[in-house]
Amino acid sequence: MAPYRLLPRGGPVDLCNRAALAALVRTGPDWYARTVNYLRLPRARLDELRNSLLALGMACDGAALGCPSPRLPEPRRFGLVPVPDEFGFPVWTGRRCAEFAAAQARALSAGLPPGVPGIPVHKLTDGGWLVSRAECASALAAYRGERARGTPHPRSFGDDFVTFLTACAGASGFVVGRAVTARPAQALLDVS
Repeated sequence: MAPYRLLPRGGPVDLCNRAALAALVRTGPDWYARTVNYLRLPRARLDELRNSLLALGMACDGAALGCPSPRLPEPRRFGLVPVPDEFGFPVWTGRRCAEFAAAQARALSAGLPPGVPGIPVHKLTDGGWLVSRAECASALAAYRGERARGTPHPRSFGDDFVTFLTACAGASGFVVGRAVTARPAQALLDVS
């Protein structure tokens, strides 16, 4: 199998447990130390992790099944313009923010065809992809089946990925990377 590489070279990619995100505000920096909440993976490790998931049947390439990966909407096509937030990240604003947000939510949550188990491999790239609880659970079932057949634990999983995936399968899944943020212009002006 040829290596699967979708990520441009760059900084690390964050995996965040969706159920634990609310606790981030309450717990502060300690939240990041718990591997059930958060993993920061260098791009090379995410590439290796993706290939291991495919090899173990924990992920599936929908394109190989004739189902092309959903495309994330381009904010400029909705007439949105970037405004930097307090950290310098672009927040897109304009009259069609709600329309853009709906299109983005549909694309980010799109999965594999019914009956195809595992994590859609297109979600294992940066961009704010949402990996569902069911996708995590089916990936874990495939992992446990492979381990029961004697397949060794992949080095790319380290000692943290299965713990993280287990927590996400028991909760709300996880988010990969940072999604494009869009807010109406008035929300950018409100300082409360």
